[in-house]
Amino acid sequence: MDKTLIRGDVNELQCILDFQSRGYYCSIPFSGSCRYDVVVDINGKLLRIQCKSSSFHEEDGTLRMDATRTTTNTKKTISYSYSKEEIDYFYTSWNGYGFLLPVEEVGTTKYLRVKPPKQGIQATMCIANDYLLDNVIESITTNTPLKKYWDTRYISIDENGNEKIWSYTDLQNNFSDRQIRYIREKSNTMEPIKGILWKIKEFPTL
Repeated sequence: MDKTLIRGDVNELQCILDFQSRGYYCSIPFSGSCRYDVVVDINGKLLRIQCKSSSFHEEDGTLRMDATRTTTNTKKTISYSYSKEEIDYFYTSWNGYGFLLPVEEVGTTKYLRVKPPKQGIQATMCIANDYLLDNVIESITTNTPLKKYWDTRYISIDENGNEKIWSYTDLQNNFSDRQIRYIREKSNTMEPIKGILWKIKEFPTL
């Protein structure tokens, strides 16, 4: 029994189940030589999905997905990455969650952060919650950029109770480094800064 193949089959079936349960039709290519495993019809837009298994690494709180394909000849095994011309998205599942990753954001290995890092949040980090299936589907159906934690984590509340979402780039464009440090210190303390309260959304741990 090849447990690796079975694991891949289960992941592919989970992909189909996740989309079908949301009302989107799925098709499976007739040829096993296709680069994609599933075609999903989202409101008339056909997406080519390559399904990959993932493993969770407790030591650093990340989910890791190998995004390569391999070919073997009589001399050696060669690994290749996927291109935009071959597929549109990768699908992977873990712990009951389904994730959809644009191929252009994936190299040979993809790391999705499930737990907050000890060194602090960085803009270059890929946070697993950002790529949850429903979040990506919303981006596709509304033709809007993917809503990511980094771009929605800072929130200001004025004296009238009006909230405004700030990305870190927004803060850099409007405040000095000293002011940003002060905002960080006072966030979630209920101490206003010139009449404005600041809060930082908690890291979305899955």
